[in-house]
Amino acid sequence: KRMPMHRLLDHLLAHPSGRFLVELRGLHAEDPAGMVAVLAARAPRSLRRLEISGTDGSKATSIASIWPRLEHLEEIEISNVTALGEIVLPNLVRATIDISDPALLASLATAHWPKLARLRLRISPEKATADQVLAVFENQLPALRSVELQFDRPTAALLPMLAQLSVGKCLTELEVRGSTEIVEALTRCRFQLDVLRLGGMSPDPRPRLAHLAKQLELT
Repeated sequence: KRMPMHRLLDHLLAHPSGRFLVELRGLHAEDPAGMVAVLAARAPRSLRRLEISGTDGSKATSIASIWPRLEHLEEIEISNVTALGEIVLPNLVRATIDISDPALLASLATAHWPKLARLRLRISPEKATADQVLAVFENQLPALRSVELQFDRPTAALLPMLAQLSVGKCLTELEVRGSTEIVEALTRCRFQLDVLRLGGMSPDPRPRLAHLAKQLELT
């Protein structure tokens, strides 16, 4: 019989060599709460990259308890969790976050991640308001330079407000989905980007958006 993922992880991290582990990916456990408990108790201080899903496909769990052991983490990918808690990741540089409950955005809005340079955010189903997402970027984000927004609603309403924030004025890369509403919103923005990536659409919107970036790419 195959050992459950959380027990395998517990054995791995209990081994003396576990304290040197720098990367954990593909953590999709049969018992998500058990896996989170193992990480909260044993995650090594050496860990730099973590990919974690808080669900087994039928039930999900909170990962709020794992942050105290991850102060040296530099990259994280999160999906399908019920709660994030108080995020304190002082050395995090890159974050990919896939959520289904807009209430989780409140944790991102108060997160302490002063070195965060790249944020990829996906919300599905698309129930968040522009104000809920905007609060994420009203946080203290002095290092943020690259943002990817993987949702249609409420991107069009969000973009003009984001462009007015100090963090929006410092962005060098922005990627959003392509739609008529999003293109119209972008024409009213004053980003000063190096690269703007836009989901492919017809007609080609690039001539209307040339003022926003040195390089415009259709993805």
